[in-house]
Amino acid sequence: MSDGSFELHVPESQFNALIDWGNTVDGRPAGSLAFSSCPGDSDTWLVYPGGVWLYEPSCTELVVITTKTSAALRLPGGAECP
Repeated sequence: MSDGSFELHVPESQFNALIDWGNTVDGRPAGSLAFSSCPGDSDTWLVYPGGVWLYEPSCTELVVITTKTSAALRLPGGAECP
């Protein structure tokens, strides 16, 4: 991974969610996505349609991995996160 790039994962234990930000190979939600750094003007917005797809309302865990660190985040998708 280069600076500015990151990966987004749904942990295997989180069986009820998939992710899609317009960059999957076949256009369908997946369990992991990789995002590369974008060259150009940092003041220019890039738009990627998509998001987190849930089979049922839940507190969904996602893992973000960069070249320097990783972090888990909890996303309340129609259900509270404890």
